[in-house]
Amino acid sequence: MTGTRFGVRGSMVSVHLADWERRLLADMVSELRSNLLDHTPARDGGDGLDPSLRRLFPPAYLSDPDRDAEYQRLMRDELLAERLEHLEFLDRTLAEDHLDDEQVTAWVQGLNELRLVIGTQLDISEEDDPAGIDPQDPAQRPMLRYHYLGGLLAELIEAAPR
Repeated sequence: MTGTRFGVRGSMVSVHLADWERRLLADMVSELRSNLLDHTPARDGGDGLDPSLRRLFPPAYLSDPDRDAEYQRLMRDELLAERLEHLEFLDRTLAEDHLDDEQVTAWVQGLNELRLVIGTQLDISEEDDPAGIDPQDPAQRPMLRYHYLGGLLAELIEAAPR
């Protein structure tokens, strides 16, 4: 299905996702939203962050844990609100057939956040080969989702007007 899910229509990106793809994305958005709300501590709650969410709250000071803890304390709520906003926007516009520039940007951000979390859960590395995935193996569904999101992101970025 490469190259067929997005196209250009004037200044808009046309969306050609199958119903199953829209449902899959809605399910992934819902799962991540729940995970963010259930496993992201408040800024004064210490560092009880779910490890799969760490890529969404990256350290600002790698070599200074005290400064980084202060940064996380000050910024965690803002970052959480931003992530939730991206997911909400993606969820709200999943039924759309056309996206403007702002919507494309929001989709890219939301899809990328989904992909980052799945990649972190799977401990993805550059050596991972998608050709070895068995689509019939339920245990490999997270890996399929990861690669699906990567392909979707690439297609959306390629279709976006420059």
